[in-house]
Amino acid sequence: MQPRETRRGGRIEVRSRSLLRNHRELRQLLREYSLERSMAIMHDPHSGQAGSLKANSVAILSDGSEVRGLGAIGPIAVVPWLESTAILLKRFAHLDGWPLGIRSQNNEEILQVARSLTGGFGAVLLQGIASERALELSERLQFTGIPVMHLEQSCASVLAMAAWFRYLYFSKQPGHNLRVVVEGKGCELPAMARSLLYLERDQPGLQPPGDVVVIDEAGCLYPGRADLVQPSVLAELAAVSNRTRFQGDALELARQSNVWIHLGGRAESAEPGWLARLQQNLPAGSLLIDLRDISTAAEPGELAQATPTTAALPTLWPAPDETWPATLAARIYPGVIAGSMRAGAVRINDRMYIAAAQALARLPAAPADLFADLFAEQLHTSIADAVFRAATQSQLL
Repeated sequence: MQPRETRRGGRIEVRSRSLLRNHRELRQLLREYSLERSMAIMHDPHSGQAGSLKANSVAILSDGSEVRGLGAIGPIAVVPWLESTAILLKRFAHLDGWPLGIRSQNNEEILQVARSLTGGFGAVLLQGIASERALELSERLQFTGIPVMHLEQSCASVLAMAAWFRYLYFSKQPGHNLRVVVEGKGCELPAMARSLLYLERDQPGLQPPGDVVVIDEAGCLYPGRADLVQPSVLAELAAVSNRTRFQGDALELARQSNVWIHLGGRAESAEPGWLARLQQNLPAGSLLIDLRDISTAAEPGELAQATPTTAALPTLWPAPDETWPATLAARIYPGVIAGSMRAGAVRINDRMYIAAAQALARLPAAPADLFADLFAEQLHTSIADAVFRAATQSQLL
C-alpha cells in the first residue's frame, strides 16, 4: 500500500524565528544571541535554559517494538507515527516534538539514550515500546531531572481515572458499591488497573471502585493464580484486585459489573460478535468503553447504542462510527506535557496524572461522547493548568 502523501521530508520541519538576510544579522545571531545566551545558561542553568530551544522541545522516543494496530514495525517505520504525535503536540500544546527512532530494544541502551537527551530537551515522551519493557523504562526514567511520560501507559491511566470520575458523578452511586473490569492485554492493562486500585492511596479523599477485576489472556487475575510469574506486575495486581476471587466466565462477570474497559487482544474477545454479547450482558446503566486496535475496531452496526447510562453519559463509548480510539490519547498527553514543563517539574507524579483526569472529567461533553472533543478550545489548557497546579503543590520543581 502506497502512502497518500509522498512528499520528501515527512510532515514536520524546523523553522527559524531569526531573520538572516545579511552579515549584520549573522553577527547578531552569533554574538548577541548565541554567545550571551550560552553564557547565561552556563552561570544559571535553571533559569537560563528558559530562553533556549530546550524550554519548548520534547523528545519523542520509540524503538518501534509495539505500535497499536501495527505491531513490531521497527525504528524506521515508526517515525511517521511519531511525526503525528509531534504534530498533535504542536497543535494542542504549542510544543516542538522531535521524533527519534532508536535502533535498539535493549532497555539499558534506551535508558542511556534518553538520559543523554536531558541537556537539549525539556521532556521525553516514550511511545510504541513493547509492554514488557515499557513499564521498567518509564519507572527508571522518572529521576532524569525532566518530565518523562510513557504515552500509552500514562494516557491509559488518565483515561481510566477520568472515566471512573465521570461515571461516579453521573451514576450518583457510592464508589464502594461499584465494580470496574479492565480486560485485554498490553501495557495499558496494568496501567489502568493500578491507577484505579491505588486511587485513594495516591490522593486521600478520592473514591476508588469497590472492586477492580483484571482479565488477561488466561482469565481473571486473583490471588494465588498458579500461572503468574513471581514477582511481576500482574502478580502484584492479583494480590490487591478481585476481592471476591471471581474465576468464572467473562459474560457472567459482566452481569455483576458497572464499568467495563475493553482493550482487546484476548482470543475470546476476538470471536465474532463477542463484544455485542458482552454489551447485552452488562446491567442497565453500565458503561462499556471499547479501546480495541485499529485492526479490530468495531464496525458500524456491530454494537447497539442502547438507552444512555444517564442523561449525560453514553452506554457505549466511543461510538462504533467515531474516530479510531487511539486518538483518545491526544486529549491527554499535550496538556500533561505542557503543564509539567511550564511548572519546571523534574518528573510527573501520580497526583499530576490524577489532576489531569479530574480536569478531563469535569469538562462538558456532547451527549454521544464521554469526554470533551479533541478540538474543544478549553480541553488542553484545562489539563495543562491542572497539571501545573499539581506540580507546584507537590513541589516537584
